[in-house]
Amino acid sequence: MAFSLVTAPNPVTFKKLRHNAKVFTIGDVVVWDRTSDAYDVTRNADLAASTLNLCGIAMQTTTSADSTVLVALIDGTQEWKCKATNATNTNHNGLRSELTNAGEVNNAGTDTATITGIFQQTGVASATEVVGKFIPIGQVTVNA
Repeated sequence: MAFSLVTAPNPVTFKKLRHNAKVFTIGDVVVWDRTSDAYDVTRNADLAASTLNLCGIAMQTTTSADSTVLVALIDGTQEWKCKATNATNTNHNGLRSELTNAGEVNNAGTDTATITGIFQQTGVASATEVVGKFIPIGQVTVNA
């Protein structure tokens, strides 16, 4: 199972973004391509998702022959549902988790207080699914 939108208090922005022959599945996490080339995004597997490069969720399945992917941009107010690596637990609400892969959260029961803790659980949808919000930010360090 991949990420699916539960609620969005603001209108969701959808964008066709360029990628370099990557394969996306509907619901995959999409990250910004931080190289100096002509491409906008890449797959989570190619550039680990973090609060610094989180872009959105793929809204279409692509093949390596495609050059763009439709993405629902993440704004931090939306709630998403996804598969959880471990048994779900409401005691984990408020904890931040890393991704196990492009469509699953590693809800280990401890707070990941680094830039890889991109998904904050807000609820439990089932024994194997959690609900939460992505934590997109621009920069985590400040130059003195």
